[in-house]
Amino acid sequence: MMTPRASTKAHPISAEAQTTEAWRGLAPDYERARVREDSLDRLVEWPAQRDLLGDVTGRSILDLGCGSGSKLAELVADGAIDSVGLDISDNFLADTPAGMELVRGDLSDLNTVPVLTERTLDRILFQQSFDYAKDPVRTLKQARRMLTEDGFILLTRTQPIRYAIERSEQNGTALGQEYFSTADYTYRPRRNEQIALT
Repeated sequence: MMTPRASTKAHPISAEAQTTEAWRGLAPDYERARVREDSLDRLVEWPAQRDLLGDVTGRSILDLGCGSGSKLAELVADGAIDSVGLDISDNFLADTPAGMELVRGDLSDLNTVPVLTERTLDRILFQQSFDYAKDPVRTLKQARRMLTEDGFILLTRTQPIRYAIERSEQNGTALGQEYFSTADYTYRPRRNEQIALT
């Protein structure tokens, strides 16, 4: 599980508040990196995920760990309806299209998110967000209960090459060696060195 932690030198705050603050600091960096022409997300990950979703016309979608909500907005523009984006950072798009709602919440306990109560959805997305669930099995079971009969969950994980490149640069090692490494990896994002991701 990847857990961001922010430095708190002035006074201690709860782990949950610390995680939320860390994501508020990281969210803008993720979005800036994602939209770059040469980003792995733009070149490989999102096109592959989008193909797997197929025609979303008339489908309701839940994007768990949606970041700014920009990918969900794209799906709504393609015809998705009654869709929800959930993210802990609440660093959302300023303008959201009709048929889409963005809410702040933790994907680790979907049963506590009021907008999801008694709701069924056609597609539920974990786009590189599943590893942030505190209890992944519990989160997956909660998500499964929200699916329509013909619905499905699209769960993608971060391509290992992303961290292998960073580790090989950091450690001066071969890319292949780092790609197959099973050791824990902690790094500080280039734009926000107050936060460590493990």
